[in-house]
Amino acid sequence: LIYRRPQAGAFDDALAALPAGQVAYQYDDPTVLFDSSYVYGVTALDCTPLESALRISGVAGPIP
Repeated sequence: LIYRRPQAGAFDDALAALPAGQVAYQYDDPTVLFDSSYVYGVTALDCTPLESALRISGVAGPIP
């Protein structure tokens, strides 16, 4: 599962879910605002469904 929050804020519900079994994963977020910065989080979800601990990215800011 992929989560996103503003640079200063809390994570809400998952933004997206990617299917298991891929060699590599990539997610392009089409809903970002040009002048905003975000932090992303990723978890693994098993079939029970239990989620792993949240792994958090650094701040992703606008591309100049």
